[in-house]
Amino acid sequence: MIGFAGLIGVPLATGTAYAADTPTIDCDQASQQSNQQERNDWTTCQQLTGTAACVWNNNNGSYTIALGYKNPTSSNLYAAVPVGGAGGTNNSLNATNGTANDPDHISTFWANDTSVTAFTVTWYPSSRRDPVTWNLMGNTYQFTERSAPACTTKPVPIMGSMTAVGATLSLLLVAFVFVNRRQLGRLRRTPWLHSS
Repeated sequence: MIGFAGLIGVPLATGTAYAADTPTIDCDQASQQSNQQERNDWTTCQQLTGTAACVWNNNNGSYTIALGYKNPTSSNLYAAVPVGGAGGTNNSLNATNGTANDPDHISTFWANDTSVTAFTVTWYPSSRRDPVTWNLMGNTYQFTERSAPACTTKPVPIMGSMTAVGATLSLLLVAFVFVNRRQLGRLRRTPWLHSS
């Protein structure tokens, strides 16, 4: 069994400025290499590196690993994830006894960016050497429970962090409006404001 929590990358979350005119390479198309431009683009796509930040023991036979990437290129790189068992040739995950249902892991890797926890993967290894395998742009990255340091807390994908921040900001906004409405009501009832 393998479970995933995924997300779509959020450029602003990393603090990197993204220009609207940053080119995006469709690495699935580039991998066809049927012309010189596609061959050049595929060489660019293959500069993308998959990384693992840390692993968390869930104490139920499963582990959660924080996966990220390094894109040193000046282009956004795109590779589709598998949907319904199709696609994902250049961006798929599997673990423990074959291919699993791939998560909604990221398909766009932002230009000049390093993401430590772009998404998380939870898997049930049959041994400490049983890896999560990420096939990414023609390269294979294998991560095991032992290949990355232990996480100090359970990793949360960046979208999960952004959701928590958004919820906190929403609560603060509601509290601010509530407190200020009470204050404005008090000020309206203050006699000295109405006297000239």
